[in-house]
Amino acid sequence: MYYQYQKNTYEYTAPETGTYVFQLTADASCDFRVSVLDEQGYKLGSSGYSASCYAELTAGRSYQIVVEQHSGTGDYSLFLQKE
Repeated sequence: MYYQYQKNTYEYTAPETGTYVFQLTADASCDFRVSVLDEQGYKLGSSGYSASCYAELTAGRSYQIVVEQHSGTGDYSLFLQKE
């Protein structure tokens, strides 16, 4: 992330129905949040200011994964897996 309040949006299509965890790792000087939105933009899960969030996804549907930066700048990695 290069500037305060930057948002990066990714699209993800769930291969299976179930609970997914989305986890961020980032530089210690940065404050990030990850959110999962459905096709209508409804927020299914959000990490707040913790490192991960959980969301129920349906196979074959596409979702937006939004990473928001709130303070500091730096790199992050986003990992996801089905529970």
